[in-house]
Amino acid sequence: MAMRRDIIIISLIVVLALLSACSSDDVVPEMAGDTIAGAAGAPAATEVIAEESAQPVEQAAAPAAAAVDSARTAKAIVVNVSGTVESRAYPNGEFAPLVAGAELAVGDQVRTGPDGQVILELDDGTRMTVAESSALLVASLDGTKLKPISRFYLDIGRVYSVTPGPLPEDASFVIETSSGVASCLGSALAVAFDRESGRTLATCLTGHCAISGGGVTVDLVVGEQAEIDAPGYAPGEKRVMDAEEVEAWAGIIEDMEAAGVAPDFSSDDVPAGVYAPEAYTP
Repeated sequence: MAMRRDIIIISLIVVLALLSACSSDDVVPEMAGDTIAGAAGAPAATEVIAEESAQPVEQAAAPAAAAVDSARTAKAIVVNVSGTVESRAYPNGEFAPLVAGAELAVGDQVRTGPDGQVILELDDGTRMTVAESSALLVASLDGTKLKPISRFYLDIGRVYSVTPGPLPEDASFVIETSSGVASCLGSALAVAFDRESGRTLATCLTGHCAISGGGVTVDLVVGEQAEIDAPGYAPGEKRVMDAEEVEAWAGIIEDMEAAGVAPDFSSDDVPAGVYAPEAYTP
């Protein structure tokens, strides 16, 4: 009996040892497997976290770049010249031929012959065309590029101007004559002055313009014109642009386009006759 009991005890010990060994073998691979899987997955998890962290940055809208204002160069660049065009330092300088690429400073005067025309561009993007038989003085170019304050004096003839768009509240664009003041708040104004009669005519192709004289100001909008008969007089009633004025504007726009400084507005912004003068009926 004692021998049998010893055999049973020994058998139990062997069985327990075998069970313990089997249990250890099962656990180690499983743990090792988890560790390997975890190690292999670690970079993936890191990539996901990084991607999630970066996602708000990618989705966040970039702040709009604020327009940077700066002082003006106080120069008018000569874009295109045709026919006889001269300039001088006003009032005592001698007139000399003006060529494309030249600059006009404050105090300079430009004049054109019967066959002449010059297209100018200001540092704020305003384009101006001085028509034939005209004389224009650059009186002042103040303010900043974003809030320009520009003033010109038309001694005789015609000048056409196109600003880049509506002017800010503190900006201004003015063309004076001896009988009145025409202003453009954006974006296309023409002024004609007859020195003999003292008559000043302002036409507003598009945007908002005005003509002032005799203490009275008349506002003009798309396709309107008004005039001052003589110095000291108030402007007359505004009316629809004459066919002659529309045809003149059509030629100016064509010349600007040919010179590579076409206005920013389209045919929808101006009277229909500007792009088809023959069909215009005021």
